[in-house]
Amino acid sequence: DIQIKAEDSLPVPTAARISGGLIWSIIAARADVRINWGSRPGMEVLTGNGYVEEIRVDRPLRHYGLRQVDWGRIHFEEGTLVFNSVLFSNGSRWQRVHCWPESNGQGVREQCDLTYSDRGLSLSFDEGVVALIPQRVLHSGKAIDKERFPSSLERRLIGLSTGPLHETRWLSRAKAVIGGETMRGWGLHESVSASRKSSKSQAHATKTIDSFSSLLSLSDGERA
Repeated sequence: DIQIKAEDSLPVPTAARISGGLIWSIIAARADVRINWGSRPGMEVLTGNGYVEEIRVDRPLRHYGLRQVDWGRIHFEEGTLVFNSVLFSNGSRWQRVHCWPESNGQGVREQCDLTYSDRGLSLSFDEGVVALIPQRVLHSGKAIDKERFPSSLERRLIGLSTGPLHETRWLSRAKAVIGGETMRGWGLHESVSASRKSSKSQAHATKTIDSFSSLLSLSDGERA
C-alpha cells in the first residue's frame, strides 16, 4: 500500500563498466518523488528529490577485489552531482563524477580526489570542489545488517556474495564551487570497506584538507 511516483527526472549518462561484468548505471539522477503511505494512519505524504541507480554483476561481488567504495549524490537548487570512487585490492582505482548544473559544469569526469577529515569529506575535480559537512550519521556498522535484512537466511546468502563489509552513511550539508559558481545543498554519501578499519584511514588524498577548508569553510549558521 506504499506508492512511490517519480517524474521530471534528469537525463542520465550511459552505463559505466567498473570492472569486467561489474556495471554501474544511473537510472534517474534526480527526480521529483512523491511517497503515499496508502492506508497507514497518521503518515504524511512525503515529497522530495529522488535518485535511482542499478548495479549489475556477473559473479559474486567479493570476486572483484573491491577494497573500498565511496559514493554519494548531492542535490543543489541549481542541479545535481553524483560521484563514485572504487579502490581495488591491487591499488588501482576507478572514478566518476557526473554533474548536471543548469548553468555550467555539466558533464562526466573520470578523475577526482577524495579527502576525509574530522570536518567531513572534500571532493575535487578539474572544474570544481565540493565540501560535505556531516549533519547526521545514518548508519555505521555492517553493510548487511539485521535492520535492513531481517531474515538471517537472506543475510547469510548476501554475505556469501559480498564478504564482510563495513559501511558508514552520512547526511551532509554541501557547498560547491563548480565552473566559478557557488552552490549549496544536501548530500547523501557513504563509504563501504571490505575491512573492519575506519574508512577514514583508507581515504585517498592528493591535496590537503586545508586548501578545501579555506575555500569552502562554512559559517556557524550553516552548520546548524
